Amino acid sequence: MLLEKLEFYGIEGKFKTLIESHLTGSYQRVALNNITNNNNLSKWELLKCGMPQGSILGPLFFLIYIINLPTIVNNDNNMVLFADDTSTIITEHKSKGL
Repeated sequence: MLLEKLEFYGIEGKFKTLIESHLTGSYQRVALNNITNNNNLSKWELLKCGMPQGSILGPLFFLIYIINLPTIVNNDNNMVLFADDTSTIITEHKSKGL
């Protein structure tokens, strides 16, 4: 979905291919208690979604990914976007006579 949005915003060709290669084919595993012997390590698994942690481009890609989020939220509610965080403000309307 992110790659489709990047293309929508004009990212194509070699740069899009470079980004795609950065986002695909990554593996991760978990170490328990920060001990890296075989008893405390999970097996390597292919990442199917997400962004490498600590990525310099991660916050930019996140913003591109969520940029149209406020347009799909109900008009009675507010969406606040700031840096790499989002908040939804839900307002309750009370009907008269209830």
